[in-house]
Amino acid sequence: MTENNKKKILFISSRDISIDYQPRNYTIISRLQALSKKGYAITVLSYISEHLFIKKLQNFNINLLQLNKPNIFDITKNTFINLIKLKPLQLGANFSSHNKKKFIDIVNHLDPNIIIFDYIRSYNFIELSNSHESLKILDSEDFLSDRYKQLLDNSSTNFINVLGSYKKFIPKNLLFIISFFIKLIILYEHKMLKKYEKKVNSLIDFNVFISRIELQKSIKLTKTKHKSKFVLMPICVDFRIINKKFYKRLNFYFIGNFSYEPNNLALKKILFVFKSSMNNCNFKIIGPHLSNSFIKKLPHNFNYSGYIENLDHALKDCFFTYCPVIVGTGISTKIIYAIMNGIIVFTNLNGFKQIQHFGLKSVFVTNTFDEINSIIINTTQKYFRDSLESDKAILRKEFSPNNVSLKWSQLIEGKYEKN
Repeated sequence: MTENNKKKILFISSRDISIDYQPRNYTIISRLQALSKKGYAITVLSYISEHLFIKKLQNFNINLLQLNKPNIFDITKNTFINLIKLKPLQLGANFSSHNKKKFIDIVNHLDPNIIIFDYIRSYNFIELSNSHESLKILDSEDFLSDRYKQLLDNSSTNFINVLGSYKKFIPKNLLFIISFFIKLIILYEHKMLKKYEKKVNSLIDFNVFISRIELQKSIKLTKTKHKSKFVLMPICVDFRIINKKFYKRLNFYFIGNFSYEPNNLALKKILFVFKSSMNNCNFKIIGPHLSNSFIKKLPHNFNYSGYIENLDHALKDCFFTYCPVIVGTGISTKIIYAIMNGIIVFTNLNGFKQIQHFGLKSVFVTNTFDEINSIIINTTQKYFRDSLESDKAILRKEFSPNNVSLKWSQLIEGKYEKN
């Protein structure tokens, strides 16, 4: 594309996409950077808390505009309105009259050719753009309603992070009240999100998912009414080639942002699974915001490192990972990153289903340490090494920025061939 006929993309996220250690943010930025290189003029409208992130985007000629944090009046008003209208509560946690006006002004001034919405949580912005003549794409990845159902099935009654990354927008006194009604709120969010995940398809041109399972579920949900709108699209991972030789040493790791509740639940699962292996392996826990009470409970062979900027160096002595995350698409990024670092992956069905159609040989579904230990003992070092090399080749081809930006470009230009 030449400078004069650049197509303009507006990417709108109702979350803070500058937060590190959130795989979803990493894949979004990698994709936007790749699309920028392809010649699209990109504007991002989002919450931003990390200002170094602004410079990172500007280096790729991506224009960044910031949403304003809603005040207590906006949040309280939106909560009551959403309850009356039977809408998901989190749609109001990030919305305000100021951001509404800002979005409308930006759309009118920028006049984008394409608007990409981050998750169903952007529903209010989707409604506002309804009259604008542009290609509208909802980047769903998966069903957020299913995540809440899984959290309902797996969480204890004191689970407070029902609003996910929106928790930081909610005043502490309101969070205290929410904690008394947590199960009801999670159930309400599950049901309302399911309703709006179906409803939103009449307002958009395409709905993007990252696994065939979610794609088929969306077709079933709408009874094939919007079948032509559902698209399978790989996540974008900006690979660095790590030349590390694999050894069968029982050095494990788990990485995550522990302000995100599913990562805490995963760590509890890890401690339960590995409780019988205390003298047989070492386990690194990496990532910010793990509570002091949790750190004190870690066994002697578990080492918590906190935030680490250079992960490649931190993982040089790790050869296995166990990722039992129950919800979210970030587990796909964790698995891909591990394999590209020469690390064998043990995960659960949630992790496996998102990447199972690639036939990866270095990913194993397990639920107990005995299963993990048996696989390691009965599998040769050569098989592990060969599996990692063949899987790396598959991942480079499928998830590279060049391939992902090509597929997104084909979708935007009307040339996308469905899988």
